[in-house]
Amino acid sequence: MLPARPRFTGAFFLGPVVVVANVGYARHMRTLIGIIIFSLGLTVWASDQVYKKINEDGTVEYSDRPIEGAERIKVPKGSTYSAPPVTTSKAGAPGQSQAEPEFSYQRLAILEPKNDAQIRSNQGNVSAMAEVSPGLQAGHKFQWLLDNQPLVGMNSLKLKLQNVDRGTHTLQLTIIDSDGKQLMASDKVTFHLLRHSAANPFTVPPPRPK
Repeated sequence: MLPARPRFTGAFFLGPVVVVANVGYARHMRTLIGIIIFSLGLTVWASDQVYKKINEDGTVEYSDRPIEGAERIKVPKGSTYSAPPVTTSKAGAPGQSQAEPEFSYQRLAILEPKNDAQIRSNQGNVSAMAEVSPGLQAGHKFQWLLDNQPLVGMNSLKLKLQNVDRGTHTLQLTIIDSDGKQLMASDKVTFHLLRHSAANPFTVPPPRPK
């Protein structure tokens, strides 16, 4: 018959840790000691103290506390790992707003007069009206141009002109910033002012024959 295969007997306790094994099996003892030391290093204590005692019956005891007749064995300290600090980018940090996109106007248009309109006024009066979207922002202002020349002090969507010369003219509205930089411009509107003149008075056309 084949000889019986040696078996290990033992008991493990987390605090204090006690392991009992047969001395006769030296070949397996090294593996067992390694497992014990590893287990102690992970779960039992924060120090490196381990005590070994061989009893009269040949059993071996290991403990993390001093016991009578035991010798202290050194256990190498386990390595520790410190996670690197977590860095957060400014763009994604909570509570910090991202840079807002540059503002721009969507629409700027002259509503009156209509393009190519004929305006009759002996006094040369011309009224104009425009619209803007979104509304005018702080630090910006309107600037009207008559025949490509800026009209001073006309910072409104409504315009009233007086004593405009008879003939064909162009009208345009722009938006400028505090530095005078043009931000947006409407399409030009052409109108024709019909004004009474002593040299060339208005004539009323005769009615069409029925």
